Amino acid sequence: MDANGTSALIAASARGHLEVVNALLDGGADVNLKDAAGRSAMARATLRDHTAIVGVLKAAGAVETDAGDSKPK
Repeated sequence: MDANGTSALIAASARGHLEVVNALLDGGADVNLKDAAGRSAMARATLRDHTAIVGVLKAAGAVETDAGDSKPK
């Protein structure tokens, strides 16, 4: 995790690295962890239109959020 609270899963999701996201989830990464801005991996992937990653995160139990908001839908 970096100084902004960005986990490896959040970073990989934001950058569109599907294989990395899968590996991190297989390793037990917290799918609903949020960064300092209150955004989760799901929110970051949604903001960047990484639909395949959004699907993987949903399947892993991610809580859907509005991309610009830290509150669950």
